[in-house]
Amino acid sequence: MVRGAREFAAQIGKRTILTISEQDATDYTAHWKTLSESGKVTTNYANKQIRYVRQMIDTHLDDIRMPDSKRINVFEKKRVKKLAYDPEDDERKKLPLPETWIRNRLIKDRVLEALEQEASDIAIISAIGGSRASEIYDVPAADIHLDHPIPHIKFRIVLDGPERRELKSKASFGRSSSKDQHWPPCVGIRRASQGIAARRSSLGRLTSSCGRTDCSRQFRSA
Repeated sequence: MVRGAREFAAQIGKRTILTISEQDATDYTAHWKTLSESGKVTTNYANKQIRYVRQMIDTHLDDIRMPDSKRINVFEKKRVKKLAYDPEDDERKKLPLPETWIRNRLIKDRVLEALEQEASDIAIISAIGGSRASEIYDVPAADIHLDHPIPHIKFRIVLDGPERRELKSKASFGRSSSKDQHWPPCVGIRRASQGIAARRSSLGRLTSSCGRTDCSRQFRSA
């Protein structure tokens, strides 16, 4: 939900929970409706961003013990309607990418580099390390440890500060993880990790759409 709050603030402006208006909710829903209809994001992704804000409001109302009679969540019924044809339906039908393609084309031949260097690095780290693209997208340069005896990337939950971030699910932690962090080794992905670390250090953030949206379209077009 941290990224959801950032996205809301970027589109609508900074608000306290109790000052979010019905117009704000309408405008934010319209923003994601436009992105969904243009094909830039899936309907599911758009509704997920709207749901994040709705959940944040509900959580705050619970925290302040707002009586039911005064409890108003302006995002309660907000959602983007599914298109008559939604590309996401096709995505669900697609089989996983073959292991040989991942090993030979994605990692060895670095086929995505011709499309976008950053997307290629994210995809390679995700394929080998088992982390989600969004987690790689969010990781700061300080958590990429290439000079360690066992080079690794530290994926962890951070609740405070400018680098706040979450991990998607328990599956994201992997077998060699504690309850709040995951340290996949950078064996075989040093070059990709160096690319991510360098861009994070110089720009402070990544710019690829891979990590904010579904990367599979980029994989399959290569």
